[in-house]
Amino acid sequence: PLLETFVPQTDVEKYLGLTAILEETELEYIKKMTSNPEPPTLKDVSVFLENFEVEPFNEQHLLRRVFHVQRDHGILKSFRDCWLVLTVDEFLLIFDEAKDPRLEPRKSDSQVDLTRTTAQFRADSLVVTIIETTPGLIIDGSRRIPVKFPRKDEMDEFLYYICLLYTSD
Repeated sequence: PLLETFVPQTDVEKYLGLTAILEETELEYIKKMTSNPEPPTLKDVSVFLENFEVEPFNEQHLLRRVFHVQRDHGILKSFRDCWLVLTVDEFLLIFDEAKDPRLEPRKSDSQVDLTRTTAQFRADSLVVTIIETTPGLIIDGSRRIPVKFPRKDEMDEFLYYICLLYTSD
C-alpha cells in the first residue's frame, strides 16, 4: 500500500526540485537576471551559476585595526617583529612575522579576549603590557604580553582601543 502512494514525478519534484532547494526570492532573481519570462529550469540555474561572478571580497571588514609592533620573547627582553590585529568580535590576534613569506597566511600565534584585557604602560616608554585575566575557581589567572610600538601615536591609538572600547569597568 505504501509503494502505491509513491508517485515518482511529483514526489521527486516536491523534495528535490528547484522550489525545494532555492527560495522564491532566489528563483525570481535568477529569472530576472536571465531575462526569461518562464520560471527557471535546472539548466537555467546551472548556466546562471556557471557565469555568476563574485565581486572581490574586502578582507578588512572583519578587522578593526592592525598594528606592526615588536613582542617580547623570553627572559632576555629580546623583541621580535609581530602584527597585532584587533578584530570586530573583540579579540586581539598576534601574528609573529614569518621569516619565510611562503608560510603565510597561517593561524595566529596568540589570541587574547579583549573583554578580559587591560593594559599597563609607562609614559617614558613605548612598551605596553597587555594583561588578559582568566577567571579561575578560587583566584583569577593572568597572562602578560609586553609589546613595543614604533611610535607614540600608534601606542596611544592602541591604548584607546583597549582601554576605552573594550573595558567594561
